[in-house]
Amino acid sequence: MNIKLINESEDAKQYHSHILALLSQCYVNTGNTKEALELLDKSLAFNKSVLGEAHYTNCNIYMAMVNIYLKKKMYKETIEKLLIVLDLTESEYGLKALETVLVIKDLADTYYKNKEFEEAIEYQKKAVEGCKEIKNIDPKIIEQESIKLCEIYEQADKLSEAIKTLREVREVNNVRWKMVKNKKGSGRLVSY
Repeated sequence: MNIKLINESEDAKQYHSHILALLSQCYVNTGNTKEALELLDKSLAFNKSVLGEAHYTNCNIYMAMVNIYLKKKMYKETIEKLLIVLDLTESEYGLKALETVLVIKDLADTYYKNKEFEEAIEYQKKAVEGCKEIKNIDPKIIEQESIKLCEIYEQADKLSEAIKTLREVREVNNVRWKMVKNKKGSGRLVSY
């Protein structure tokens, strides 16, 4: 496909962003992430010029970038893009929407992978609270997100907060937990 031809076609301008995003996926599939990111930058610029800076469809392009950054373990860039997506998603759907909670959860996961535990805790707490606000959500999802929060607390060496959170989960789901000491002498929470 000839990019120059697409650039010259005014009729294709509204679709240009999507075409570039699809082409970027081809580059990702062949391992050319640099070229993919360049196309996504162009795609984003076109999308912003047609639909505006704060249009929700920009999220799809940002998330494509996020996926590339995550594969390359570029957590700072991932977080930067996710914060933009959070802003756009919250503006479009509100704080209590599933779409917003999923972005918050992605932020918590990325901070966790980057060993920024305080930020991971902050966003994971928001994810748990957001899940509780979503109507008709499966209670197991709230439990999973609460347990993820406990894991983050554990990594941050905040075992009392982990135990408190697990007690809340246990009260809701009658799950039993115990503290098991590892070889280093620190504790680990396990279900039984």
